[in-house]
Amino acid sequence: MNTLFLRFAGASTLTTAGVCAVAAYPLFRWGGSDGLISLGIAAGVTLAGALGGFVPLSRAPASDAAACVQAALIGIAIRMFLTLGAVAGIALADLAPHRGAFLIGAAALYVALLAVETRFAARLAAAAGKTAAA
Repeated sequence: MNTLFLRFAGASTLTTAGVCAVAAYPLFRWGGSDGLISLGIAAGVTLAGALGGFVPLSRAPASDAAACVQAALIGIAIRMFLTLGAVAGIALADLAPHRGAFLIGAAALYVALLAVETRFAARLAAAAGKTAAA
């Protein structure tokens, strides 16, 4: 396993736990225990999509800034399609007990995990640019 991927997986898991902790009480007040179950489903879907989308960036050569940026863009597209497909499938098939809580949780988690992925991609591209200039 690539250490960059493992660091991203850890940061994404902690971010997911933090967003779920913040969103748990309002969604429980709104949807009861069904709201919490739906938030858990949304957390699993968005975390899986984020991890799947990070694979191209974790495989990119760390010494080439252009390759890192291209891999990040490909990863964001993969992540979007994985997450959007899973969220649409779950919402349209009515698999989440509380659809509103599921969609709000998925949207909040998607944005938070996108920020984590962007931070990792920017740091990797900046490090690759420094090594290419040296």
